[in-house]
Amino acid sequence: MTSSTPDWNARWRERADQPFTVDPWLLSIAPLLPSTGLALDLACGRGRHALFLAEKGLSVTALDSSAEALTQLGREATLRNLVIDTRRVDLEVTPLLPPAAFDLVLLLFYLQRSLMPHLRAAVRPGGWRIGRDANLQQRRTLSRRAGQS
Repeated sequence: MTSSTPDWNARWRERADQPFTVDPWLLSIAPLLPSTGLALDLACGRGRHALFLAEKGLSVTALDSSAEALTQLGREATLRNLVIDTRRVDLEVTPLLPPAAFDLVLLLFYLQRSLMPHLRAAVRPGGWRIGRDANLQQRRTLSRRAGQS
């Protein structure tokens, strides 16, 4: 880790007592999303969206590079009686995702342009890839049905 690289484990430890609040935008599109099938939450952090998708009825795999965040997600999933497959993956080092494996791929508030072709390939035909990116100058929202540009 360089001096400019965030210590995500420390950040998530500091936020351990915060609620697992789902992003309001994701809640607003929830009726459009599938309620069954396989979902992938990339760069999931503490897993607030993975928990939401699992409660909606999806089988969820959650990826993040922070062991602390995934530990917190695992504890919360157990408290809620949910099963979420958590995997520690540094997407900047290992961006490969299984092809056509998921009905829904979610990537919120994490931007890695080199990951985009892998996101498209990981979605099953007719599935969803959902992304939302935010920066200081603007908020940009993307929601695209697989197979569309």
